[in-house]
Amino acid sequence: MGLTDAMHIDLQERCVVIDGREFAFPLVLTDLDEVLGERDFVGNWKGYGLSAKIDFKAAEPSHTKQLTVHVSDAELSRSRPDQPFRGTLTVNGVPWATAIPIKRHEHLHVVELGRTEVIAWAENSQFPEQVVRVSIESKLRLPKKKAAGPKPGPAASKPAPAAVPSLRFTDLGFKLAVVDELMYRQGVLEPRFDVHDFVESFEGRDIDVDGEGHDPIPEVLSFFEALEVPSDLVDKVTELHMDGGNTIYLQIAPFWSGEDGAFDLTSVADAAQFPNLRAMTVMSEDDALVEALVAQGIEAELL
Repeated sequence: MGLTDAMHIDLQERCVVIDGREFAFPLVLTDLDEVLGERDFVGNWKGYGLSAKIDFKAAEPSHTKQLTVHVSDAELSRSRPDQPFRGTLTVNGVPWATAIPIKRHEHLHVVELGRTEVIAWAENSQFPEQVVRVSIESKLRLPKKKAAGPKPGPAASKPAPAAVPSLRFTDLGFKLAVVDELMYRQGVLEPRFDVHDFVESFEGRDIDVDGEGHDPIPEVLSFFEALEVPSDLVDKVTELHMDGGNTIYLQIAPFWSGEDGAFDLTSVADAAQFPNLRAMTVMSEDDALVEALVAQGIEAELL
């Protein structure tokens, strides 16, 4: 019997209940550690098929507003748990597969629980019933770290503009291609990430870029997984060109050879979020992805 075979997790509006113990939002990572044991630096409890979304820019990175239950082994990787959750998962006491309606031709299936929402992520929109992970996310906003500098003047008392909703991605490879375009090519997604600045300020452990940079550095990859991309930038994405020399890949793995499939595309379901996308170069060995893009009116080719 595995670690999670007998575990019961219930997702509720104000909390997550694990084997009868309530964890209120925002979830305190060290409290979860008491039940789940050792967690890696990017927020995975590998033996349990669970992961937390850690915002390294938050004032309290020891808290999280999202917990993910990996219910399939289809997308397990170095930056995620090494096995799926094998226990019982419910939403307000109802089995998750019953509580979350599956929509045809959609890769995200969402159930609102007032202050939180539960999201079932399908591998792609062609097979919406093939859910790979289920996340619960609180709608509260964690405070960000305050930048050093002079005290704000009278203008700081003005109401802050309404928050722009963030895009949701089902495929990390597609998200990285979008972030590369918006952050490093167009410069409209700020602040511009620099791996050396990140490593210098990262407090979780000492990261040796020279020694680890031939492969994706887990903490950097986790940063981009958690990075929020505002939905008001979608119209700016007209072309995406995936190439081994793209800046974003050399931030995540500065000495990457480009010879493996570390950043390959596995799904094009996210393309539906970008109405102006007209052309895409794809890093993958799957011709079906190109065909799927072409079917959406997007000129596409494999790298």
